[in-house]
Amino acid sequence: MKKNISITGKNSFIGHNIISNLINCDFTEIDLVGTVVSKIDFSNADAVIHLAAIVHQKKSIPEEIYFKVNSDLAFETAKEVKKQGVQHFIFFSTIKVYGDGGFEDITFNEESKCNPLDGYGKSKLDAEKRLMELADADFTVSIIRPSMVYGKGVKANMHLLSKLVNKLPVIPLGGIHNKRSMVSIDNLMITLEAVINKQETGIYLACDKYPVSTSELVKKLILVINPHKKLVNLPTGVQSLLRIVFPFTMRRISGSFYVDASETHKKLGISSKLVDMDVGLRKMLGKEII
Repeated sequence: MKKNISITGKNSFIGHNIISNLINCDFTEIDLVGTVVSKIDFSNADAVIHLAAIVHQKKSIPEEIYFKVNSDLAFETAKEVKKQGVQHFIFFSTIKVYGDGGFEDITFNEESKCNPLDGYGKSKLDAEKRLMELADADFTVSIIRPSMVYGKGVKANMHLLSKLVNKLPVIPLGGIHNKRSMVSIDNLMITLEAVINKQETGIYLACDKYPVSTSELVKKLILVINPHKKLVNLPTGVQSLLRIVFPFTMRRISGSFYVDASETHKKLGISSKLVDMDVGLRKMLGKEII
């Protein structure tokens, strides 16, 4: 029997993929903008997936705005969902609750201490704590912390990197030995479906099985886009200098953010189902999978 799932937050990249990929569910999208939460009927839902949020903005916005939407609204919605007798609330958080990563080789997991550094990460962590207080024997709260998501139609950093590889004949991003956790939209959907079916309160990490360095990622993109392009090393000395002059940019390029999701994969029983990054990148770029 199909489950009835309500999704808060309309027209999002992840929401679109949930509706397209989880064929064993019937979905209702709910737009919370300008809507009084107490007037929304959730009663027919088997579960509610909360996607509505303010993510990173190009323009700086006050931290209280992040908290108002990402924490207060999530908590208000969950309370109403519980009041109406729905038994499962799934909250999409972020690995940014751990911080921004860095040049150190640190591994995070479900039990790691959180140390968010910006309004986005802080508000998501605040929401997690408040939502967990609502959980009881009759109300399951599942927290999903996705790594950087990639897939067809994605924007942000992965989109920019793909455009760079497509445009330049020579890409000077070789010799970078960091560890970055990412998650293909396919693997995110596999994780979500298992969370829906398991229906247990807890924190779940959404990541591909293995991390990747920036150089390895560029190599994979080159193979898909144009194998004739060249990847050249960025000398260690130059990397060190750039880290001093442009620390924020270099943290994005050569910093590590490794999240070990092996416990989540084991708990959900999905290790053998996860697809390789090569498959995810080909789908993202609209290339035929051989």
